[in-house]
Amino acid sequence: MYEFPKGVDRVLSTGALGYVTEYDAVIQRARQALVPGGRLVIWDLKKPEHWPQWLVKLFFMWLGDPFGVTPAYVTNHPWESVERYFEETTYEERYWGGIYIASGMVRIPASSVKN
Repeated sequence: MYEFPKGVDRVLSTGALGYVTEYDAVIQRARQALVPGGRLVIWDLKKPEHWPQWLVKLFFMWLGDPFGVTPAYVTNHPWESVERYFEETTYEERYWGGIYIASGMVRIPASSVKN
Protein backbone atom coordinates (compact mmCIF):
# COMPACT_ATOMS: atom_id res chain seq x y z
CA MET A 1 0.00 0.00 0.00
CA TYR A 2 1.23 3.48 -0.83
CA GLU A 3 2.83 5.44 1.99
CA PHE A 4 2.53 9.20 1.77
CA PRO A 5 5.53 11.28 2.79
CA LYS A 6 4.94 12.95 6.16
CA GLY A 7 4.29 16.66 6.30
CA VAL A 8 2.59 17.22 2.94
CA ASP A 9 0.15 20.08 2.62
CA ARG A 10 -1.97 18.84 -0.31
CA VAL A 11 -3.10 15.52 -1.77
CA LEU A 12 -4.95 15.44 -5.10
CA SER A 13 -6.54 12.33 -6.62
CA THR A 14 -8.06 12.53 -10.09
CA GLY A 15 -9.83 9.50 -11.48
CA ALA A 16 -7.82 6.98 -9.46
CA LEU A 17 -9.43 5.99 -6.16
CA GLY A 18 -12.27 4.14 -7.84
CA TYR A 19 -9.75 1.55 -8.98
CA VAL A 20 -8.36 1.00 -5.47
CA THR A 21 -10.33 -1.48 -3.37
CA GLU A 22 -8.53 -0.22 -0.23
CA TYR A 23 -9.54 3.39 -0.87
CA ASP A 24 -10.58 3.88 2.77
CA ALA A 25 -7.09 3.01 4.02
CA VAL A 26 -5.51 5.25 1.37
CA ILE A 27 -7.63 8.21 2.47
CA GLN A 28 -6.86 7.51 6.12
CA ARG A 29 -3.11 7.44 5.36
CA ALA A 30 -3.39 10.67 3.41
CA ARG A 31 -5.04 12.25 6.46
CA GLN A 32 -2.21 11.06 8.72
CA ALA A 33 0.43 12.50 6.36
CA LEU A 34 -1.13 15.95 5.99
CA VAL A 35 -0.05 18.88 8.14
CA PRO A 36 -2.63 20.99 10.01
CA GLY A 37 -4.37 23.08 7.38
CA GLY A 38 -3.55 20.46 4.72
CA ARG A 39 -6.22 19.42 2.25
CA LEU A 40 -7.25 16.32 0.29
CA VAL A 41 -9.23 16.73 -2.94
CA ILE A 42 -10.72 13.87 -4.96
CA TRP A 43 -12.22 14.14 -8.45
CA ASP A 44 -13.64 10.85 -9.71
CA LEU A 45 -16.54 9.02 -11.34
CA LYS A 46 -19.52 7.72 -9.40
CA LYS A 47 -22.72 5.89 -10.15
CA PRO A 48 -25.41 8.52 -10.67
CA GLU A 49 -28.36 7.94 -8.37
CA HIS A 50 -31.03 8.99 -10.85
CA TRP A 51 -29.75 7.43 -14.06
CA PRO A 52 -31.62 4.44 -15.47
CA GLN A 53 -29.73 1.18 -14.98
CA TRP A 54 -29.28 0.63 -18.74
CA LEU A 55 -27.53 3.99 -19.05
CA VAL A 56 -25.25 3.24 -16.09
CA LYS A 57 -24.28 -0.07 -17.71
CA LEU A 58 -23.68 1.57 -21.08
CA PHE A 59 -21.66 4.48 -19.78
CA PHE A 60 -19.64 2.80 -17.05
CA MET A 61 -19.39 -0.83 -18.06
CA TRP A 62 -19.36 -0.86 -21.86
CA LEU A 63 -17.59 2.44 -22.50
CA GLY A 64 -15.45 2.14 -19.36
CA ASP A 65 -14.36 -1.47 -19.89
CA PRO A 66 -11.26 -0.60 -21.97
CA PHE A 67 -10.15 1.64 -19.09
CA GLY A 68 -10.56 -1.00 -16.38
CA VAL A 69 -13.84 0.26 -14.94
CA THR A 70 -15.46 -2.53 -12.93
CA PRO A 71 -18.78 -2.69 -11.07
CA ALA A 72 -16.85 -1.99 -7.84
CA TYR A 73 -15.52 1.23 -9.36
CA VAL A 74 -18.96 2.77 -9.45
CA THR A 75 -20.17 1.36 -6.13
CA ASN A 76 -17.20 2.51 -4.01
CA HIS A 77 -17.88 5.65 -1.97
CA PRO A 78 -14.55 7.39 -1.23
CA TRP A 79 -16.36 10.64 -0.35
CA GLU A 80 -17.74 8.89 2.74
CA SER A 81 -14.17 8.18 3.89
CA VAL A 82 -13.33 11.85 3.38
CA GLU A 83 -16.24 12.76 5.67
CA ARG A 84 -15.08 10.17 8.23
CA TYR A 85 -11.41 11.24 8.46
CA PHE A 86 -11.43 14.97 7.67
CA GLU A 87 -12.89 18.19 8.97
CA GLU A 88 -14.42 20.97 6.88
CA THR A 89 -15.48 18.61 4.12
CA THR A 90 -17.20 19.47 0.86
CA TYR A 91 -18.96 17.27 -1.69
CA GLU A 92 -20.26 18.29 -5.11
CA GLU A 93 -21.65 16.34 -8.04
CA ARG A 94 -21.22 17.31 -11.68
CA TYR A 95 -22.43 15.97 -15.03
CA TRP A 96 -25.80 14.80 -13.76
CA GLY A 97 -24.25 12.93 -10.83
CA GLY A 98 -21.64 10.99 -12.82
CA ILE A 99 -18.65 12.84 -11.38
CA TYR A 100 -17.97 14.04 -7.85
CA ILE A 101 -15.52 16.35 -6.17
CA ALA A 102 -14.89 15.72 -2.48
CA SER A 103 -12.46 17.56 -0.24
CA GLY A 104 -11.50 17.72 3.38
CA MET A 105 -9.11 19.75 5.47
CA VAL A 106 -7.07 18.85 8.53
CA ARG A 107 -8.14 21.26 11.23
CA ILE A 108 -5.56 23.65 12.61
CA PRO A 109 -5.52 23.28 16.40
CA ALA A 110 -6.82 26.39 18.18
CA SER A 111 -3.60 26.52 20.19
CA SER A 112 -1.65 27.01 16.93
CA VAL A 113 -3.64 30.01 15.73
CA LYS A 114 -1.88 33.31 16.43
CA ASN A 115 -3.93 36.43 17.01
